[in-house]
Amino acid sequence: IEMILSSSLFRGSVDDRLMEYRFIILLAIFTGARLEEIARLHMADIGEEGGIPFIFIQAHDDDGHTIKTASARRRVPLHPRLMDDFGFSAFVEEGRSERRKYVFPVMNGGKVGAKGGISHNFSRWYGVYLDEIGLKDKKLTFHSFRHSWKLFGRRAGIDKSVLDIIQGHSVRSV
Repeated sequence: IEMILSSSLFRGSVDDRLMEYRFIILLAIFTGARLEEIARLHMADIGEEGGIPFIFIQAHDDDGHTIKTASARRRVPLHPRLMDDFGFSAFVEEGRSERRKYVFPVMNGGKVGAKGGISHNFSRWYGVYLDEIGLKDKKLTFHSFRHSWKLFGRRAGIDKSVLDIIQGHSVRSV
């Protein structure tokens, strides 16, 4: 994660596509959400309750976006560092002022993949990007952020059931 955050993608200005890719990666780091869940977010899915910003991961029947399981429908709180230090709040406000439907309009403007996903081009780019910044271990994938997020949560002492709920896993314990 340190190598990713210190790469050129996170330093200086980038075009609209790479700005979206930057925030997709940051959302994965800070939420542990699945790639397609992040990529398909609508502007209406970004909210705030009790002063805590969140993303609402849900199906959107109008554009064919489904969720993996019933428990995958959830609100995920957003960390202040993501919102303020990394500028996601400003990115969202810009999207609202432009009346965007999607948080990531470039990502959602392409073709839908064979499995109904829109993240195919991002996934191909991400593999090349990891190689370019020196992360050549083929075991490292975008999905690794989900595992890292859960590990960091456990190390911080967050109850497993809370971590499961935030990540959209069904809770098996009572």
